[in-house]
Amino acid sequence: MSVTATSPLPRLRLGRIASALLLACYLPMASAQLVADPGKPDAAQQKDVLPYAIDRDGPGAPTVSAVDGDGFVTLSFGPGKPQDAPGWLVIRPREGHWDWHAVKSLRMHVQNAMPWALTLLMQLKDEQGQTLQATLALPPSGPFALAMPLSATLPLQMGMRSGPVIPWTVKDANGAESPLGLVETTAGTLDTTKIREIRIGMPPPDAEQKIRLGKVFLPPIGTDDLQAGYTGIVDAYGQYTRADWPGKYRLPRKLARALEEATPPDVKAARRKANGVKDVRDLDGDGKVSKREQRLARTEEQAEKRLTARQKAKRAKAWRDAQEAARADFALHARQADQKLANALAALQDEDEENAGSSYSADKHRPALDRFGGITGIEGSSHGNGWFRTGHLTLKDGSRRHILITPEGNPFFSFGVNAVQRDNSETFVGGREFQFTSLPVRGMAEYRFTQKKDSTETLPADSGAQRNRRFLKGQTHDFYHANLYRRDGDDWAQRWVTRTGKRLKSWGFNTVGAWSDDSMNHVKLPYTRIAHVSGPFARLSDGNDWWQGIPDAFDPAFGQALEATLKKETASSQDDPYLIGWFVDNELGWGNGSAPDPLARYALAYSALKMDAAQPQAHAKRALVKLLRERYNDDVQELARVWQQPLSDWKALEAAWPAERLPDGRNPHVAADLSAFLRLHAETYYSQVAQALKKHDPHHLYLGSRFAGRTPESIAACARWCDVVSFNLYIPSLREGFEAEEFARIDKPALLTEFHFGSSDRGPFWPGVMVVNTEAERGPA
Repeated sequence: MSVTATSPLPRLRLGRIASALLLACYLPMASAQLVADPGKPDAAQQKDVLPYAIDRDGPGAPTVSAVDGDGFVTLSFGPGKPQDAPGWLVIRPREGHWDWHAVKSLRMHVQNAMPWALTLLMQLKDEQGQTLQATLALPPSGPFALAMPLSATLPLQMGMRSGPVIPWTVKDANGAESPLGLVETTAGTLDTTKIREIRIGMPPPDAEQKIRLGKVFLPPIGTDDLQAGYTGIVDAYGQYTRADWPGKYRLPRKLARALEEATPPDVKAARRKANGVKDVRDLDGDGKVSKREQRLARTEEQAEKRLTARQKAKRAKAWRDAQEAARADFALHARQADQKLANALAALQDEDEENAGSSYSADKHRPALDRFGGITGIEGSSHGNGWFRTGHLTLKDGSRRHILITPEGNPFFSFGVNAVQRDNSETFVGGREFQFTSLPVRGMAEYRFTQKKDSTETLPADSGAQRNRRFLKGQTHDFYHANLYRRDGDDWAQRWVTRTGKRLKSWGFNTVGAWSDDSMNHVKLPYTRIAHVSGPFARLSDGNDWWQGIPDAFDPAFGQALEATLKKETASSQDDPYLIGWFVDNELGWGNGSAPDPLARYALAYSALKMDAAQPQAHAKRALVKLLRERYNDDVQELARVWQQPLSDWKALEAAWPAERLPDGRNPHVAADLSAFLRLHAETYYSQVAQALKKHDPHHLYLGSRFAGRTPESIAACARWCDVVSFNLYIPSLREGFEAEEFARIDKPALLTEFHFGSSDRGPFWPGVMVVNTEAERGPA
């Protein structure tokens, strides 16, 4: 049975966590202000007395059950069609409006009554009709308090792609625990002094879906649910603090206590300051320095002054020893985890052999490989030429398949991993220290992995990938490097290379993919490299510019930057037979060839049209004008007639075209002209790159530019000039979302260079762009 789609898809990290019969214990409302209680038993009798009214809105509005023994009502949303409007439960004040300016969020007790995640819609409206809205995946769990911030917010504003998994357990001042969840994304504008409606809804589901709703209330004044949702979520090792999983590391209490006792006062003070405490005497972090804390500070200061040089040296040694003991325990944990993984892989292999029969031997059935991983003994194999190249493999039915050929002449099935690197793993910490429980400070060995970084040096701040990000530059900490240091000591970098090479081989990988550490080029595995062409050349826009605009291939500055880039990048690997080939650029914004909207389909042509040909950087516009003059035999009136645009002369075409004047791409003549420009631009780009790469590295393959967005024109040009056409595809299968039959007619080798299936029941909060429900489903997908 299919159910309402969610985005992101179900987060099944937590099972049902509490019996509904324990609501009074788990869902406290101390000091909270009640807004509405849909489950009030005598609501029907008091409908004219209660200060709020509850209504239903829309044909898909939920039916509301009688209140149950826990004080909840069940909202049942009946099946509907995808094009139908959502149905709503609406809560309004009986008179006037609500004034919530003194608080930062609205809370309500909710529970998903289904065993799968549901899409919950929430809206708040003010008297002017402004709306603050949210869409979230409500996980199957016990009842919990769901907090909706009263202003627009995004996880990116907290430095995250996705917010913490809901619900989690919080403790009040008395130590009582209760489950809480946060609406991580809200959009819109709201006057919090004049709230008129609360709306709770759901997109039309395929089958009846149910949620339970309890009290709707405001948290105590001063409560910051948004900040609390992200507070202390990362520990000293970069691990999530609100969940457990196999392999999670915990410093033993004995070592933690010894480490704390040996920590010098200056390190303790620096740590408190790093955690946002303004006055280091403020031991409890409440923003005030009590008399008791003043006395303790004076006592500590006097004790520090009385220490002899010998005592200080003894304390320093104890501090070093405690740190070393903690690192040694972490290293032991890491080695044990490696051994568990190796044992598990060996057990799987034994199981496979057992299932295949007692006479089966994996070693016997494993094909013989050449030193590059090519399969030897295949009929039709040829002599190698010393470099990777493309070729064909003839199958038993006589059909032929494109395949890579190793330098020794044998078929090679590339199976690799991108970004095998130890660097570029920093986490921005400056400005959001409250999210971390224990950042290193001066005086700690791990502080060496804290530094400054500016992400805009490699990715422009106005690119789509940087959009809405709050943390683009500032102080970072590299938890990965720190953990490698804890494990391997000062030799961690080289040990990482050795261990990673062995791991890849033992796990069955035979290729080191793009963006991998240069040190991985020497582990005797075939590898690919990628060159990014950058420089002061003009660019065209596809309307999104995720990484940044695509190069204007007509700009001579692009050719110059291309030459300089390839000359530099290829110098170190021209003679390496393990190098398969080069990608040049990545996921360029060619447009969307399957988009019904011409503005997306022919985006680059429209981008050129908007330029003024008289401007020095408008190379693409001048190329477009030249192309159209050739296509219409210099007859501007014929172009005007076909485009149905008033053009008195060619200067009218050369001028910048505003958005409202752009020709209609639904006109087949216009579409043909715009398509011709896309083809010319793609041919100009790929021909330049192919020729420059052949000049600087004649031995290795040109593997394309890793298509994400693509058009028929760009794929055709790539196929003409590249040895292999590469695709980054985040789709369920090659039968869905990829024009496989159309590409097959081109008869060109293809390489799938990116794909993944992610889940959020383990690992990062954000499961990625191709999602399955659980970790166990990733492999089969």
